[in-house]
Amino acid sequence: MVLEFSSGLFNSRDPTIFKKRQVYKYWTCSGTNFKAATGFNQANLIYTGGKIVMGGNAIGLEAPITGIPDEARFVSAIVYGNISDEIWDLGQTALTTGIFSAIFAANINSSDDTPWGGAARGIVNTKNNSYTIRTGSLDTGDEVYGALIIYYIVEEGNR
Repeated sequence: MVLEFSSGLFNSRDPTIFKKRQVYKYWTCSGTNFKAATGFNQANLIYTGGKIVMGGNAIGLEAPITGIPDEARFVSAIVYGNISDEIWDLGQTALTTGIFSAIFAANINSSDDTPWGGAARGIVNTKNNSYTIRTGSLDTGDEVYGALIIYYIVEEGNR
């Protein structure tokens, strides 16, 4: 059997048929995803359970962010730990220049929900950038438990 419909019945340009929607998602990592940043001694890090403990002073950490799709929009981020007087930032590094640009920044255990440089900076573009969470200089006994990023993707959906 063949069914025939008038040409206008399934017109995808008709805004009453399809509507874009924001689908919120979460990216997380444990403290063990963080490694010593370039120039810092990896041997001074103690990995235990899901957290990382500083075994020395003045250690900066970084964790790569992978798996968030192109065109996703960052909403907010936070890094968790046992301290609140040290900073973290989330940023993009241009693949062609290696220049890091912060998107979010706050103290550990505080979230940030306003992309630096405006909303356009908060749109993921993995064709041109890589993404990383970094901490400031941490001291002996400081712990990082993990990080959380909230983002959304835009999908076409039925009304």
